[in-house]
Amino acid sequence: MDLEWVKTFVSAAETQNFRETARRRFINQATVSHHIAHLEAEIGTLLFVRRGRRVELTPAGSNFFPYAQRILSLAQEGSQKSLRTRQKTEPLTIAASFYAADVVLPWLCQTLLSAYPDLDIEVHVVSPLEAIKAVAQGSQDAGLVQDGIRRSGVRYQPLVNDALVLITAPDGGDLDTPPPSWQTLIATKRLLVQPDNRYWTPILQDLTERGTPFRTMEVNDISITKKLVAGDVGISIVPELSVTREIIEGRLIGLYPIWVTQHFDTLLWIRNQDREASSAILRAERLLQRRFPPENIGPRA
Repeated sequence: MDLEWVKTFVSAAETQNFRETARRRFINQATVSHHIAHLEAEIGTLLFVRRGRRVELTPAGSNFFPYAQRILSLAQEGSQKSLRTRQKTEPLTIAASFYAADVVLPWLCQTLLSAYPDLDIEVHVVSPLEAIKAVAQGSQDAGLVQDGIRRSGVRYQPLVNDALVLITAPDGGDLDTPPPSWQTLIATKRLLVQPDNRYWTPILQDLTERGTPFRTMEVNDISITKKLVAGDVGISIVPELSVTREIIEGRLIGLYPIWVTQHFDTLLWIRNQDREASSAILRAERLLQRRFPPENIGPRA
């Protein structure tokens, strides 16, 4: 039984006029007649009798009418449920630190949405401590942060140990001109510090023990730090992944003194340890494991 025949039948029963039925259904009157004829042939009885320009239901048509309405109602309900199922998206909320948002988050979101277009992703860029707190409290499903203070109830999955690099603005000299020494840079420029990054504590302690005088300036966003360094406001020490492109393109100069390279920044994927991981979280973790295999984790020289 064709659903279009049933729709035409119900409309004709309500209007008692094939012409009006044709107008409502955006079909011609001949098609209305064909629909009714096909339906009558399938049911095996007449459904309408003509009364001049009007049509009236036969007793069989009257008996069939409530069933026809039910058929259309069930079809609509099924269609709407199917549509909701297709449109239903699985949410994934991610709290990311500034560094992680700058380095990993664009790739992760693009890859997830390409593989799972029905996935809903919501991103909150906050400090590492705020991200860890949000995941621990359950207001965020997962997070991307640098290594820092550990909190109970949070599962920490190391992704990569990222080398550190001292960055400064290009000095405008020839390519053959040697880069400035780190001693000169520390003595003449402010050191832009991201206080939420764990590696700063041992680095500043190392500088102090060396007796090297320095002045600091706090900037909590690594993307702003890079812009300030490129504008020759100061120098900074950042994870290498965050400035690889800028160094290759010559927009920043990278220096690797031993007292910098002996430290590193660990990028972590975090989620609530006490809650069962959703399929969206597991999908994200599989992608991250392929991008950052376990061999990337381990102490660096």
